[in-house]
Amino acid sequence: MNKQYKLTYNGLVFAIASSDYVSQRLQLFKLLAHFGHAAATVDQISSCLGVSVDSAGQFVENLINSGFIQLDESPESIDQKNIDAPNEFEMLLEALSINGKAILADAHGLIIAASGYSKSDSDYIAAIATNLVAISEQAKSRTKNPVDKHLWNTGLSWGAFRALCVSVHIGTRQYILVVGGLPNLEGDEFLDAVGFLVRRYGCG
Repeated sequence: MNKQYKLTYNGLVFAIASSDYVSQRLQLFKLLAHFGHAAATVDQISSCLGVSVDSAGQFVENLINSGFIQLDESPESIDQKNIDAPNEFEMLLEALSINGKAILADAHGLIIAASGYSKSDSDYIAAIATNLVAISEQAKSRTKNPVDKHLWNTGLSWGAFRALCVSVHIGTRQYILVVGGLPNLEGDEFLDAVGFLVRRYGCG
C-alpha cells in the first residue's frame, strides 16, 4: 500500500504567516486547495503539483524534514469533500472558536464571512481588528529577529469582549481572522478554511 502524507499545523502556519514569495509556500497552497486535511500519496501529490513522481518524492521528503508534512498513520483514509459553498465556510468559521464566534475580513476590513456576531458588531469588530493587526505588523517589521514561522496575532478586548486577531496571508493577499472567546486553530477546520480561501480567491 502506498504511504500517505498530510499537512501539519506547522506546514499551514509556514504557508500563511507571511506574504514572502517562496515557491514552497505556493506548493503548500496547492496541497491545501486539493487535499485540505486529507492524506495523499506521492503519486497524488505529483499530479497535484504537475511534477514528476521523483520530484514530488523529493518535495515530500523536504517537507517532512521541515516538519510541514507527516506520514498519515490512521488506519483508514478520509473520504473528504472540499468546502466550496460560502454557507459551508461559515460553519468552518464557527468551529474555529469554542464559542462559535469568528469573523474573516480582508485587509481593508471588508467582511467576507462571519459567525456568531450581529452585522453591526461584525463591522465594528472587523474595523478595529484590521487597524490593530496593521499596527502589530508594523511593529513586527521593525523587529530584528521576527519569528516568521509563527502566526502573527494580537489580542482585542474591551469590557467582557475578548478576541484573537490573526493575520492570514494567502499568497500576496492578506486577510484578518478574528476569533472570539477561546480559539481552536489547530484542528482540521483551519486547514479546510485556508483551502477554501485558496480555491475561491486564488493565492496570487
